[in-house]
Amino acid sequence: MSCSSLFLSSASYAHAEEFSARLNGFEELGAQNNETGAILSNGAGTLRLSLDKNASAATFTLTFSDVGTTPPKTGTVTQAHIHFGKVHSAGGVMVFFCSNLGNAPAGTPMCPQNSGTVKGTWTPGSVVAIPGQNVLAGNFDALVDALPTEFPLRLNPTDLPLTPDPLDVNVADRFVVPPYVPEAVLTARDVVGELLTTYTYTSDGYFPTTEIKRPTSSVQYVSTTTVDPATGRPTYHQDVQGAPGTTTAYDSLGRVLTVRTDGTQPVEQRFSACTTSPNCILRRQTFQSGAPIKTEYLDRIGRAVATGVEGFDGFEIITRVGYNERGLKIAEYAPWKAPGTA
Repeated sequence: MSCSSLFLSSASYAHAEEFSARLNGFEELGAQNNETGAILSNGAGTLRLSLDKNASAATFTLTFSDVGTTPPKTGTVTQAHIHFGKVHSAGGVMVFFCSNLGNAPAGTPMCPQNSGTVKGTWTPGSVVAIPGQNVLAGNFDALVDALPTEFPLRLNPTDLPLTPDPLDVNVADRFVVPPYVPEAVLTARDVVGELLTTYTYTSDGYFPTTEIKRPTSSVQYVSTTTVDPATGRPTYHQDVQGAPGTTTAYDSLGRVLTVRTDGTQPVEQRFSACTTSPNCILRRQTFQSGAPIKTEYLDRIGRAVATGVEGFDGFEIITRVGYNERGLKIAEYAPWKAPGTA
């Protein structure tokens, strides 16, 4: 029987890389210099492995079942390990999952005979020397370099046991890594600080009043808004604590009358009837001390058909806008003065 890796997936989470594999008998190779080829077997297994490069540790869970139970070949699991090899070449043993033969580093767990689960953690002391392949005992970096590469490792959940029917339990296998670099995934462990934004609302729960951003646990930025509970219109807003605030006043119809920002002159808006053109119904003017008067000429549906800015000579400079029958803007005329003005 052979347990073979159908695929191996790899993903990166913060400092850990996660590997997984499914095992069956069709990728059987056999021991180094004693290859057997695929073996028909009911045996199957799975492997999950988490590699933490920073901690020089790799934790694993190897689960297999029905190994050595397929007639006429029968046997028991004697050891499970990873070979440092290539496709169709087993290579030397690099690390052990388990062993019943006393040939693994101290602390290696025993193997279940036919079905079971083995869990453990590899450290530098788990790496076995492979002199012919330039791998030194205790060289955890060699394992780190080997796992994520494109060439396969040999995964032997069992090895050749000393039984009358050994082939059924020789579950040598390829531990194949896809030929791409795993994509890093941002998780909460990668985030520095709180990076939290919270909101509060008016007592009736309808309108937002504060927005608090916390880029770190010790820094926060508070944006504050006060609204008229009857209309929901903002009457005061401050972008961040300590910054200038803006106060807005409205008329009885909800139109803006005065906008006052701390440290600046107030901006006044006034509405009046417009008689300069058949298309002009309403005139909206903006006044601010030290700034020119700005005027918007509105039609019956509230579009600005013209805008005017007071010039240095006191006369208004007009920019007119034209619309078609569908209400789409089709022209914007250059500024001009009325005939006869200075």
